[in-house]
Amino acid sequence: MECRSLLWANKDAEKEKQLEVQRLQGIVADLENKLDNQTAEHARSAVAHDLELEALKQQEEKMRLEIVQIKETTDRYKKELTVAMERESSLERSSAQMEVDWQRRCEGTEREVYAKQEQLITGLTKQRDEVRTIRPLWTLLFESQLNSNLPLKCDHHGSCLSC
Repeated sequence: MECRSLLWANKDAEKEKQLEVQRLQGIVADLENKLDNQTAEHARSAVAHDLELEALKQQEEKMRLEIVQIKETTDRYKKELTVAMERESSLERSSAQMEVDWQRRCEGTEREVYAKQEQLITGLTKQRDEVRTIRPLWTLLFESQLNSNLPLKCDHHGSCLSC
């Protein structure tokens, strides 16, 4: 009987071991499921992260290209502005030079007009003085001719007052 009780005890122990193995296998299966689920979630998360990283890299590249374009545009605008400023400066210098040239011309013309006026005044004054000098002589000559009844002759061919 003791043998039987050992046999039963052995069977009970074996049954308990089988139950324990089944219980442990269930735990292992649950853990494997959880691991598989976590691995799948991690893979999905990694894929999403990789996609997000790729999108950010593309966005970064696009922004770098935009920066390059903006720098090129800015450089072009700077060059255009420099050229425009140089042109404006040149035009201002030209305008100032033209103003100086015109001022010189006006002053030269004024000097010429003044000199011509002076020449005219001098010539007229000289002629007036000559007339003042000659007139009394002509008057005397005319009066003496009238008194002598001789015809008055002129050597100036009509340029005198009495011709």
